[in-house]
Amino acid sequence: MKILKFDKAVNEAAFGRMADLAQESHPYVIVIPTPDNIEKLRQDISVRVLRDYSPADEAIDKIEDRIMAATAAYGCADDAGLCSHIKKRLAKVRLIAKGADISAPDREIRRELSLLTCDLMCAFLARRGLRAKTLDTSMLMQVNQEDRIDIPYARIAVRHHVNDNRDAEIFVAPSLLCRGLSETPCFIDRRRSDYYAVAIAAAFNADKVSIVGKPVTDMPSTSDCQSRTLTYEEAENIVDTGSYIIYMDSITLACRRSIELKFYDSSNPSNVVLTVGHHDDTPIKTIHIKNGLTFVRFTSLHQLPDFLFIGRVFKAIDRFKADIVAMSSSAASVAMMVSASRDAIRLIQKDLSDVAEMVADNGMALVRIIGSTSWERVHLETVIMDSIRDFPVSFISFGDTSQCFTLAVRTADSQKIVERLKAIKA
Repeated sequence: MKILKFDKAVNEAAFGRMADLAQESHPYVIVIPTPDNIEKLRQDISVRVLRDYSPADEAIDKIEDRIMAATAAYGCADDAGLCSHIKKRLAKVRLIAKGADISAPDREIRRELSLLTCDLMCAFLARRGLRAKTLDTSMLMQVNQEDRIDIPYARIAVRHHVNDNRDAEIFVAPSLLCRGLSETPCFIDRRRSDYYAVAIAAAFNADKVSIVGKPVTDMPSTSDCQSRTLTYEEAENIVDTGSYIIYMDSITLACRRSIELKFYDSSNPSNVVLTVGHHDDTPIKTIHIKNGLTFVRFTSLHQLPDFLFIGRVFKAIDRFKADIVAMSSSAASVAMMVSASRDAIRLIQKDLSDVAEMVADNGMALVRIIGSTSWERVHLETVIMDSIRDFPVSFISFGDTSQCFTLAVRTADSQKIVERLKAIKA
């Protein structure tokens, strides 16, 4: 079973392309956003309602004009049932905007317009011979204030909804809509839209999620090594480097439910930009460089027991707001790559002067080699080290995960090292 999610729609004209793609790819659920032009009018209505400005009738009339123009453009103007339904939805929006006794009028307005766009898409799909039904995702309940969906509850609610609509070939769901802890409609942050799609897939027990139009541009810059296929663990490692490609909760939930994620180019929906799924045997997927770091090593003066010494080091790091990027430790010393100012490094050194000898080296870079670097891949670590044998390495981290091999090198050498690593074919 597949879920198809569209990340953005500029206007109602995009709905025709969405319907065509849905007809070609045969998903069980499609998740659609409210068109940007209608969303802007919706925001104007909400501002007027919340701040008691002039009546919102003009903005609602514009929405009605645009919706009716879209129905005419796609041959649905003669559908009396659809036109009547559109007018009922907008009449409810007018009622809310005029001060109906509702605890969250802006959310209720947004919910009605989201469901209205779903009704419109259902009509377009019906013209293409597909029996489509709107899926009111306000039945999906948040489990806490962190915008996470209660998946077990959602699966039960979805099962009842599907049983009540057995004749439907495809469900159309509004993007980001769910139910808050206060039992009122609420909307997940748009930056977490990929998580919302995965949550719906988990509720429907689907095994694939296709996302069209989400920009996946913040990949590490070593394009010759980039792979369009990542495992869940590799995607998590890339996100940990600070590159935003997918929201971390999306990867975690997809991995737990064995859901494959595919991201498609909005301008060419047949072009797969990125796939995140199960095992892939490519040794090196991508290489990430983080510059501007400082290498520090704390060697114990044996004034404290080992466990208290490490705790004291962490306390100093926290006190002076240094960001630990990578770390390795033994009973007598701790080596770290940190992101901190020179003043912070000096303060840390002064704070720990009675318990540790500290060595600091500025102008360092961290090189992360992300891919299938498991210990079962015999000699890969030897090949990596042999390829950079001409460069000094002050820090190596390997074995804490089977998807990442980390090196601390001088910033001046980092690009040359990457060029050497790109040549590895093992």
